[in-house]
Amino acid sequence: MLHSCRLSRAALVSMRGGGQPQRPPSSHRPDAVLSAWLLSRASLTAALTRLAAGDLHVELQRQYRRPLRPAERRLLPQAGRRAVLVRQVRLIGCGQDWVEATSLLPLPALHGWARHLAHIGTRPLGALLFRLRHLQRSEPSVVRTVTGCWHRHSLFRQGRGCPILVGETFLPALLHRLEQETP
Repeated sequence: MLHSCRLSRAALVSMRGGGQPQRPPSSHRPDAVLSAWLLSRASLTAALTRLAAGDLHVELQRQYRRPLRPAERRLLPQAGRRAVLVRQVRLIGCGQDWVEATSLLPLPALHGWARHLAHIGTRPLGALLFRLRHLQRSEPSVVRTVTGCWHRHSLFRQGRGCPILVGETFLPALLHRLEQETP
């Protein structure tokens, strides 16, 4: 089920920070391996594909339009009060749920270079975004959810255009796999 790791109040407060990196308090920091994954600005899809030796696929959970919420408006001020396209997916590696991702694509962003993003279905959004060299990605903002999962979000934008917000929650099966991979 999507959203098995709900965002905490701290996560929502973090989202109000304008996309600036948020480091967890030292007593709640992830280990070095997980930190590297959470703070990486590289493609999570590519890294997960390598970790899964190619056995990674995207399961589209929901895609729908809705108005921006107040905390989201702070991160996506260029969208104004317009609606966003919400895309919720699960990244499944080696048959296990590894990541739940939610992307907010403001309708003003879905033109020009981004017009095809509303129709990508089960293709990974990250794979498409990282092919576009002209996009800039913000530093990830990292929080721990109330259920103990780690969540990060960052913005992708072209120049001064309306950004796309991508949030990714690292699920327990991925954390277990990362622990197994660490010598």
